[in-house]
Amino acid sequence: MLYNPFVSPSPYDFQMYWYTTSRYIGYLYSDADYLLFLDADEIVEGQRFIDWMQAFDYEDYEAIRFLSYYYFRDPSYRATTYPTNALLAKRSALSLTILMNDWDRYGAFSRIEGKKKGRGVGLDGEPLIHHYSWVKPKEECLKKGATSGHSWEYDFPLEIEKEFAHPFQGSDFLFSYTYQKVPPFFDPLSYVPLEPLLQGDTSFVLRVNHREVMAKELLGNRNSPGWVVSSAGEGDC
Repeated sequence: MLYNPFVSPSPYDFQMYWYTTSRYIGYLYSDADYLLFLDADEIVEGQRFIDWMQAFDYEDYEAIRFLSYYYFRDPSYRATTYPTNALLAKRSALSLTILMNDWDRYGAFSRIEGKKKGRGVGLDGEPLIHHYSWVKPKEECLKKGATSGHSWEYDFPLEIEKEFAHPFQGSDFLFSYTYQKVPPFFDPLSYVPLEPLLQGDTSFVLRVNHREVMAKELLGNRNSPGWVVSSAGEGDC
């Protein structure tokens, strides 16, 4: 991600910088052969994904992007369109310049050289990942809109207020997808906020600063101390 020093960065630039930085840190501190980059609101069907990995020759590819189920307003409203989101990439195919770009996972996938697959699905031809991007209460949607890397594309306060002024109408204001009602696979609305959980054990959290990251880059020491950080979502850091 390159910026012109004579032009003030936009809010979009800052947001995308932190998204891509978190993914880059995950890459830098992991020694896994393959990294799966997910947003915090993307849920993988574990057993189906394992079955796919055991049967599909994913090691023949430098990178694979996956179709996902997309939900809006409620976990029972699922789009009939399957967008492409998550990225599985061979670690050896990644670098700072590939991960740090204005278009996040799409940009990284586009820059990776070699054999790639753009619409990964399970063995049954269906998506392996569930994306709950806007399955949130109104207050959380407003916060998400204010901190989103897409905040420049929409008048989020206006659109969200209009959306929550009535029951779900069968489409969304972002992509105009058509939705069908399905039994929920996962219900993010049933979970408690994260903050109380973090008051307890935080040993699973990797905390780094710019000096440590720079030292790791300069020393070329890519051996992970057991951490794998490969998830970043809109508003996360």
